[in-house]
Amino acid sequence: MKLTLIIFVSILWVGCLPHKSEPSDIVFENTIESSYAWTDNKPSNVISYPQAHSGSYVCKIDASAPFSPTLFMRINQISDKKLSNVKFVAYIKKSNPGSDPKLVVEIHDKDNKNLEWIAESATEGVSEENDWIKVTKTVDLRVNHRNEKDNYLRIYVSNGALVFCYVDDIQITFETE
Repeated sequence: MKLTLIIFVSILWVGCLPHKSEPSDIVFENTIESSYAWTDNKPSNVISYPQAHSGSYVCKIDASAPFSPTLFMRINQISDKKLSNVKFVAYIKKSNPGSDPKLVVEIHDKDNKNLEWIAESATEGVSEENDWIKVTKTVDLRVNHRNEKDNYLRIYVSNGALVFCYVDDIQITFETE
């Protein structure tokens, strides 16, 4: 019995010792329902759609309303730690081959002047329409002074084509050094 108590106390003591923490991720999610529910000024391109990837709402983007909900924050508002990468995930559904959705990360300086516009085709090489596609883009924030604490980041999906596409379930994950 004494041995069991000593083992239990030893395990408890070791478990309470400080551990070196791993870099933590900071995650922002928008299921599109939040764009609809958390504002008095509902975006006109956030619509009810029975075939949403999740929930009941999606963002419909085309040349007349080319942007999804946008994360726009100063880097020092995201984390006190230095950011190393941003991973951007969104689900996109093309209505036909003419739509041209892009995952976009913009870097702005402290005066909100655009320093860099990083865009990648969200459906390059995808031939299927009317299916939800998970698209991922990772941007290294350690290059070109992208992660300066006073810089701003704008992250969104865009589609400048006349043909629409749907966007749902946006997730933005920041990795710290």
